[in-house]
Amino acid sequence: MNVVAMGLMTVDALVFMAGAWVAPVDGGLFEETWSKPTAGTMAGHGRLIVDGKTAFMEFLSIETAKDGKVTMYIVLGALSAGEKKPVAFQLISTGDGTATFKREKADFPQTIRYTKTKSGLECLLTGPGEQPKTELYAFKPL
Repeated sequence: MNVVAMGLMTVDALVFMAGAWVAPVDGGLFEETWSKPTAGTMAGHGRLIVDGKTAFMEFLSIETAKDGKVTMYIVLGALSAGEKKPVAFQLISTGDGTATFKREKADFPQTIRYTKTKSGLECLLTGPGEQPKTELYAFKPL
């Protein structure tokens, strides 16, 4: 069920994302962890570990604005050193163990879709264009 039309999109609908997840990626393991929704927010982080070293990190938050819109903010990059700016993705649909976030800028990724599966959680990143680039992360519980 798509709850966008009914105006019921809340962070609480994203409870299926909560937990610690791991997926094989780029010769390593990508870990992603999400807190349970509380007080209109979720906090998360991810890291790619290759050959026993951290190759990439991201810090994530999902927040409810005063107007009720739900936004995922992602701070991408290497380790925490250096100035970084968050990238905002608006929650555009939720329902039955899925959530889709989108940003207007035509960069990769433009869309992020989380889907609860029987074996874990999938995260599909999709780029803009007629033949968009995609990346699929098939997470299992950590």
